[in-house]
Order: sequence, then structure tokens, then C-alpha cells
Amino acid sequence: MLNVVVALAIAAVAYTDWVVAANVSLGYLYVLPIALSALVNPLPLTIALAVVCTVLQDLFGPPIASLPLRVAHAAIALAGFLVVGFLVTLIAKQRARLAAEVRRQRDEYEHDLILASQVQQRVLPKPPTVPGLELAAAMQTARLLGGDYYDFFQISDDVVDVVIADVSGKGATASLLMPSLAMALRLRARELSGPAAIIKDLDEVLRQITNSATFVTMFYARFHQTSRTLQYANGGHNPPLLVRP
Repeated sequence: MLNVVVALAIAAVAYTDWVVAANVSLGYLYVLPIALSALVNPLPLTIALAVVCTVLQDLFGPPIASLPLRVAHAAIALAGFLVVGFLVTLIAKQRARLAAEVRRQRDEYEHDLILASQVQQRVLPKPPTVPGLELAAAMQTARLLGGDYYDFFQISDDVVDVVIADVSGKGATASLLMPSLAMALRLRARELSGPAAIIKDLDEVLRQITNSATFVTMFYARFHQTSRTLQYANGGHNPPLLVRP
């Protein structure tokens, strides 16, 4: 498509130089189609186009009586066209190299994100087997990496803790905080009295390792198998749903 534009531009300049402005040379306008050609075509093709434009300028421009002056004028014009074509070709090659490097870095970054996402999925725990209780979990992040998190803690044969959390933001930043959150919970879940105490303790930990713009929402529940009761605390997370058969 750009080569069609180049051809039309050359034809328009030649026609204008020949018919519209017969006494004034418009040959300098050939610089634009030559520069456009250099952006998309190999250098030899641009050189050939520069020669064609020089010939057109000599044919349709104002006549020059002196042959040496005519040759010098054509040589200067050709030299100018070649310089423009060469410089634009260098710019086009540099742009192509930069674009290739950007694509390479983007592909590497995407590959790293895919690997990190696979690792993140693998570290999520499998639900423990508890007699008389069926546990299941699934997670679908908005991006390859996310700050979504769930976990299970077998406190005793009779007690199971379930946690669902979401680190603010998306992407790598949120995913980096998620392992710290999981580690803090695993260390403190069995030491504290219940969901409210655990969330309060975790809040103090997060204040020390994050800034004020980062926050975590969390639903923490403790299920007592013997009494069939669910004790929970909700820290800014979406309200849980209780669905009865």
C-alpha cells in the first residue's frame, strides 16, 4: 500500500512539474516519495527510484540550455536523493532492530509470567481429607499472575480452618505479597484462638511489610466438626454465601 502511495506521489510531482508549474522546478518534492520508499524497500530499490526521480526532474523541470550545467544539476539532485534514501534506510533498519528487540523481551517476559503462574497454581494447597466433610477449591485469576489466595489448615482432627484472601491490585506486585501472607498465616493459625484473633494479628504483620496503599481483604473461617459450627471473621472481603440444599 505504501508503494502505491509512493508511485502516486511521484506521478503527481511529475505532472505538476510538467503542466502546472512549467517555469519553476518542483524536483525537491521527490524527496518525500523517496523517503517513504526507503522505509519499506531495500536500499537498491530506493537507489533506482532516486535515479528515476532525477530523470523525471530533468525531463519535466525548466529546460537548462547549458549541457554541463544540466549534468551538474542532475548530479546534485541525484546526490541529494541518495543521501535522503540512505539516511531513511538506516533509520528504518534501526527501527526494525528495536522492534525485534522489544518483541524478544516481551516474549521472554510473557514466558516468565507463564512459568510464574504455573508455580503459583502449584503452590496452592489441595483440600485436606476430613471425615464427614467435603472440601474443594478453585481459582481463576484475572491475569496470568494475581494476588488471589486460598488455603486450608488442619488445626486438629476436629477443626479445619479455611481462608480466602485477595491482595489489592493485580499482576506481579500482588502475587509477590501473596506468599508472605500464606507464610504468616501458616505460622500463626495454630497459635491463636480463632479467626478474629488471626486476622488482627495478620493486620499487624502486614502493616510492617507493606505501605499504606496496599491492603488485603480476607475471609477466615474455622469449622468445628463435632459441633457442626462455623466460626468466621470477614476483613473487607466479599460476603460469603451459605447455600442450603
